[in-house]
Amino acid sequence: YVVGFSQGAILITSLLALQRLPTTDNQNQKKPLLGCILMGGAWPNPYTNELESLANDATTNPCRVLIVTGQHDAINPYPQSERVQSALQKGGHDVTLLPFDGGHVVPTVQYHPETVQDILTWMQEGRQE
Repeated sequence: YVVGFSQGAILITSLLALQRLPTTDNQNQKKPLLGCILMGGAWPNPYTNELESLANDATTNPCRVLIVTGQHDAINPYPQSERVQSALQKGGHDVTLLPFDGGHVVPTVQYHPETVQDILTWMQEGRQE
């Protein structure tokens, strides 16, 4: 899995838009990417054209993507996650949007146990495919 929070999630979204996520290890062996988890991310403005054009040029390497976003995120507002979800889906990625009752934070067992369980379940499902 590749996981990013805030700017890290934006970077992963950019790599998905550019179709540049690594699919091999350092011995050049094919390694399946089980999925990307984007937490508290936003629309990657410098890559708007690439992300929006995914619908016209669907990826040859689709990825499972989980977007975890706080419904009260004042840094990267929730509607940006919906926009990213839509663009990635149009590009052929399998995208799940998981909103939670929180702000610009990584969900923790202490404050968001249901969300953490949903993330773990999503990850386990990816290992079974």
